[in-house]
This record gives sequence, C-alpha cells and structure tokens, in this order.
Amino acid sequence: MFTLKKCYTETCTSICIANSTMCSEHIEDIDLLQNDIYAEIQKNRIFQDRSFAYINFESMDLSEKEFINCSFSHCSFNSVIFCKSRFSLTFFDFTDMDKVDFSQCDFANTVFVGARISNSDFSGSEIINSNFNGSEISNTDFSDSDLYMTRFVNSNLMRLEIVDCNLKRTDFSGSDRKQIKFKYSNIEEALFSKGQ
Repeated sequence: MFTLKKCYTETCTSICIANSTMCSEHIEDIDLLQNDIYAEIQKNRIFQDRSFAYINFESMDLSEKEFINCSFSHCSFNSVIFCKSRFSLTFFDFTDMDKVDFSQCDFANTVFVGARISNSDFSGSEIINSNFNGSEISNTDFSDSDLYMTRFVNSNLMRLEIVDCNLKRTDFSGSDRKQIKFKYSNIEEALFSKGQ
C-alpha cells in the first residue's frame, strides 16, 4: 500500500508531494517534479502502491492505464482522459476535476470522498462498491454504468445523467439532488434514506 510521508522540513506537518520528501509548499522545483511524474505516467501502463498526491494534471491522455492501491489525493484534473482505465483501491479524495473522461472505466473500491467533479463523463463504466460521500458533482454523465453498492451519502448532486444504470444498493442518503435523470435505472433498489 502507498505510504503518506510527512514533509522533512522541520516543524512542517503537511504530507509530501508525490516522489518527493517535501510538501508542495516547501519543494524547490515543483514544475520539474511534475514533469518527471508526467513522463513516468505517460510511459508506463500499470501503477501499484504509488502516491501521486497534490499533483496537477492538465490536458493529458491516460487512457487504458491500471492503478492499484494508488493515491491521487488533493490532485486537480482538467481535461484529462482516463477512458478504458482500471482502478482498484485508488483514492481521488478531495480532488478537483473538470472535463475528465472516465468513460468505459472499471472502478472497484475507489474513493472520491470530498471531490469536486464537474462536466465529466463516467458513462459505460463499472463503478462497484466505490465512495463519492460528501462530494460535489455537477453536469456529469453516469449513463449505462453499474453503480452497485456505490455511495453518494451527503453529496451535492446537480444535473446528472444516471440513465439506464444498475443502482442496486446504491446509497444516496442525505444527498442534495437537483435535476437528476434516472430514466431506465432501477431506482427502487437504491437507498435514499437511512431507514431503508
């Protein structure tokens, strides 16, 4: 499993940025570090037990990659393509995502807690036993996806396409939902309150 290390700067309690011994505030050349990570992630296909925390990803094609036990905590993603990628035990907690293509991806036990996701595409994906609790998601498409046992507890959901999806044991408890399209989805098998 990836490890989160504290910044080596004396008295600093922040977490190290990926591939470094310093946090984002104390690292000397963050651009050089990010470029090294971009080159590595473009070159390789499978990543296991890696932390890419606090990195900014923009206009990148990361299609058909596989991430196992990885962390993208506190990252930002803008116009990134992950199409047909696989994620298992991967953390996207507290990320900012805009125009991210996760279409036809496989997610298992993936965490998006506290993420802000907008204008993105999860259509045609397997999103099994994953966690979007406390997230803010808007203008995003989940159509034709399997959301079995995925949780959106206490999330703010606005203008989502959840059309023709498997919602068996999908938990929307405490979520604020506006302009959600559930057409052809089995909403009777989803949970919308704690008492169900």
